[in-house]
Amino acid sequence: MRERHYGREILVYPDRPRRLEAILRETAGAFSDKWAVAELGGKRYTYAELAERVEAGAAWLHQRGLRPGERVALLLGNNALFAVWTFAILRAGAHIPHPPHSRR
Repeated sequence: MRERHYGREILVYPDRPRRLEAILRETAGAFSDKWAVAELGGKRYTYAELAERVEAGAAWLHQRGLRPGERVALLLGNNALFAVWTFAILRAGAHIPHPPHSRR
């Protein structure tokens, strides 16, 4: 559902659990031309571009044998590719475990 807050249009989600990659797809449909991810002096992706790269990444993971429920280690810097691959792994149905020592 769309609402306006402080002069900006936003999506409001119902009070039920939703998968993160499903929210990305819905947001990409509503705000396809808006910036989703940007690196300082680097890559920038709109929601549509991010969603497209996520789908391609999830397909690539499936082609290489990744199955839903499996764990995937992700070792990337703080950049746009981290967002792409995080969503791609989730879209593929897998998850990214975080070791206790990584929490701050």
